[in-house]
Amino acid sequence: MATMDVNGSTRNSLSSSERKANKAIRDEMKAIAELTGLPVPHRLPGIVMVNRRFLINRLKSDHPEIRARDIRIQALYCPNTKRICLHESWDATDPEHHSIFVHELVHYMQDKADVPWDSDRIEEEAYRVQNIFLERCGLSLALCGYEGIDVVKELIEAQNKSSTPS
Repeated sequence: MATMDVNGSTRNSLSSSERKANKAIRDEMKAIAELTGLPVPHRLPGIVMVNRRFLINRLKSDHPEIRARDIRIQALYCPNTKRICLHESWDATDPEHHSIFVHELVHYMQDKADVPWDSDRIEEEAYRVQNIFLERCGLSLALCGYEGIDVVKELIEAQNKSSTPS
C-alpha cells in the first residue's frame, strides 16, 4: 500500500526489511503448500514475541491437564487471533528455532484451510514439515530432542521403516 509523505511523494508503507521478511514468509508458505497440498493464504499471520509464561498459560488454557514443568514450548499458533507467538529468545538464524516457526506456520495454513483441529493430521503434518526443514539443514527432530513427543516417535518410526531395505 502506498502512502503520501509530507512532500506529496508516495512511498511504500513497509520498510525494506519488512518487505524482505514478508517475502520470506510467503516463500515459506509456498514451500509448505508444495509439501502438504494446503493452499497459500492471501494474508500473512500476525507474529508476536512473548515470554515463556504467556506461552505456558495459553497452552494450559487449551490443555489444563498439562503441568508447567512438563512443557517444552518455544512457540504456538493462536487460531482465535491468527497469530504465531514466538518465545522472546527466538532467533531466525538458528535452524531449530526457524523450524519451530515453520511448524507454527503449518498450523496457520491448516487453520486458514479449515482443517479440523481435532484431526490427527494437524500435529503429524506440522512435525513432518518441520522435520523436512531440519533435514535440509543437516538436522532432525530426533537430533533436536523432540523424540519424546508421541507423534514424533510415530513419525520417526515410520521414516525408519520406509528407509529400511526389505
